[in-house]
Formats: sequence, structure tokens, C-alpha cells
Amino acid sequence: MIVLVYLWLAHCEEQQMLARFGEAYRDYQRQSRCSAPAGGQWHQFAQASRNRQENDLG
Repeated sequence: MIVLVYLWLAHCEEQQMLARFGEAYRDYQRQSRCSAPAGGQWHQFAQASRNRQENDLG
């Protein structure tokens, strides 16, 4: 049961990320593993997120 809830939550989160980041998130999906990005990709994704927030604010 927990696995099903996890998969559902992951799907919902993925849809939110697609809505927020669009094609940039699609590119990220193509370059990362399912569930957990490879080491350095966390940093790249976090930086893209910060850049997006800065652009939205300023």
C-alpha cells in the first residue's frame, strides 16, 4: 500500500514540476534517473530552481 501511495505522490509532484518548469524539467527528466538524480545533477536542478525564483521575483 505504501508503495502505491509513494508512486501516486511522485506522479503528482512530477506534474507540479512540469507545470512550473515546463520544458526545462522535461530536459532534466531525460538526463536523470527515475526517482533520484545522479550526484551533480542535484546541484544543477537546485540552481535552475533558484534562478527561476529570482526571475519570478525580479
